[in-house]
Amino acid sequence: MKNLLSLISKRTTASFVAMVMIMLLSVSWEVKAQNISTYTFASSTTTYTAISGGTTLITSTDDGVSALTNIGFTFNYHGTAYTQFSIGSNGYIQLGAASSYTTSPFSLANTIAFFGRDGATNTAGAMYLVSGSAGSYVLTVQFTNWKVYYSSTAQLLTAQIKLYQATGVVQIVYGASTRSTSYTGQVGLIGNTTADYNTRGTTSTNWASTSGGTTSSYLTFSTTYYPANGQTYTWTPPSVSPPTVTSFSPSSGCTGASVAITGTNFTGATAVRFGGVNAASYVVNSATSITAVTGATATGTISVVTTGGTGTSGSTYTIYNPPTITTQPNAPAPFCGNGTATLSVVASGATTYQWQKG
Repeated sequence: MKNLLSLISKRTTASFVAMVMIMLLSVSWEVKAQNISTYTFASSTTTYTAISGGTTLITSTDDGVSALTNIGFTFNYHGTAYTQFSIGSNGYIQLGAASSYTTSPFSLANTIAFFGRDGATNTAGAMYLVSGSAGSYVLTVQFTNWKVYYSSTAQLLTAQIKLYQATGVVQIVYGASTRSTSYTGQVGLIGNTTADYNTRGTTSTNWASTSGGTTSSYLTFSTTYYPANGQTYTWTPPSVSPPTVTSFSPSSGCTGASVAITGTNFTGATAVRFGGVNAASYVVNSATSITAVTGATATGTISVVTTGGTGTSGSTYTIYNPPTITTQPNAPAPFCGNGTATLSVVASGATTYQWQKG
């Protein structure tokens, strides 16, 4: 009996350990899938096309940071939804914050640097433009004739940082440059912490290399080593499973009501819609929970949009919009005794209308 109990105990323990390991591996994969380090990097040559009609955020500035500015859409970066960015005059942008300027952008969370160092924006400054259509918007941040060294106009570099709404892709496209002295700078992406990175610079003199770097890596900009006009760096996030909407509560409400939505794969949601119309606001509580506030929308299904796709509820949410009176009643002609009068009104948005003595 003792041996039998020992055997059962060992098997139970082994099964429990195996179950825990599977759970830990699942959690580890889920976390890793949201890291910048898991983005795929590619280097290619395209055509640099300057934007036209953009909005300037920084003019000729040394050691400056712009105010937080709306991206123009929700951008999914390492599984987190961002709606704002700032520009650092030292060759980078930052998502969700406007930190003090730095000559080492790899020390800041959620930064994208095309050549971070002690540079400065030139007279053309740094501007941005949102192009495309809903669901496929692209934010382009452009640095024209950026000073590689803040006090010199002999070393200039033009570059763009692009954010793609539909795919979560981050891209850096280099334009023309002028060179006379050798400098080094930081190039790449930093995630929610500086421990999560996807940078360039292991081969510091090879701008076309696909080898990854660290937060201590640099690329060299000189008369010999520099990015070609049209040199393009592309970071693509790992594929994401589409969301599902399994339930929501309540099933109906007035404009401005709060709705609890339950499902899967909500992380990084870029839109929540009622009847095809965007919610007034929403908060992603977890991968399985969203709280949304309805706007003046039409009755219909609830959908959640992420870079992995769109999940739609199987049932309909009913919106009760406030009633609207379009024609006020006219005062009746005078009468006395048992006479009668008729009052009429044109209205919509309600099922019952009542007259009340004032």
